[in-house]
Amino acid sequence: MIKPKHNYTGKPTAYLDHNILNYFLRHPETSAFEKIFEEQQVVYSDETLREIKRSKGKENDFLNKLKKLNAMHFKIFVDENHQSTNDAIISDADPFEQYARLCEQLHIIDKIYTATNNTLRKFHGDKSLPSIEELDQQQSSDFIMILEELMQKKSNTDTLTSEQLTKLNNYISRTLQHQKTIQELSTKMMLNYQRDDNASMINTYRAKVGIGPLELNNVKGPKIIEKIWSLHKDLDGYKGRNFSIEDFLGINYIPSNLNGCIPTSSKIISAYNVLNVIGYFNDSDLKLNRRFTSATSDANHVALASFADTLYSSDIGMIKKGRAIYEFLDVRTKIITINVIDNRPL
Repeated sequence: MIKPKHNYTGKPTAYLDHNILNYFLRHPETSAFEKIFEEQQVVYSDETLREIKRSKGKENDFLNKLKKLNAMHFKIFVDENHQSTNDAIISDADPFEQYARLCEQLHIIDKIYTATNNTLRKFHGDKSLPSIEELDQQQSSDFIMILEELMQKKSNTDTLTSEQLTKLNNYISRTLQHQKTIQELSTKMMLNYQRDDNASMINTYRAKVGIGPLELNNVKGPKIIEKIWSLHKDLDGYKGRNFSIEDFLGINYIPSNLNGCIPTSSKIISAYNVLNVIGYFNDSDLKLNRRFTSATSDANHVALASFADTLYSSDIGMIKKGRAIYEFLDVRTKIITINVIDNRPL
């Protein structure tokens, strides 16, 4: 993909969490929220559209609200080597057109989501999934089939040159190796906390480490991530392993791009998942598919909103984790809390 020559020079950008959009629909008589954004450019992402897809019957209402807000779509810029970067592309494409595009891609998107998240779902206690060993084998084969399907589709297009196909093939090879490495690390970690009585591995982990939500949710800023790591580094599972704070957050296990860069968005998602696991303002009942999907969506929102000037949300857990991660990674995005009390925004 060729990066556009012109940089965005419009109003400050405002990324809205889905709960803010949902408030618009539940309380159409209230325009206070809309006035907040008169001097800001509302933006939305494919994750916004995926949440709209799950709204079941309210899709057009949400899309019309985005149109009324003159919202612009943005996405992470992917370079010619099919690698995510620290840049984003913003456009004024119609929300309905973007939604239609996303729906056409959902088949492969859902497959990728399942293949890359089942291990984490298992760790959170989803008993509908097979054993760790079976899951490891299943995910490896599933991911290979997904990437082969993608390669076949791209190869069948007339717009790709032989050079572009070579770059795509190299990308797929790198991605396969990355997935294999991540699975091996995840499986090894999970086996340390697997018990014969099928108890929740996440509860076993927290009990073995000896620290959880009660202690972590009382950590005060600044430098919340650093303080959380300080509480963990001398505990069972971490002591004596020469772990760094980047190891603790999973950042050092993310493969870098060809230029040696790890995209900030990838770091955010990894850190967000770790904070959920250790219990810092963690989302509840992640063993349930619906709740896990919601938490994954929140992580993606925080990652994507890092390209905007402001993120608006009423989700306290997401806000707390997001602020801690933004501070650690020196992300400039401000997170604004919108409280809804007695059906009115404050």
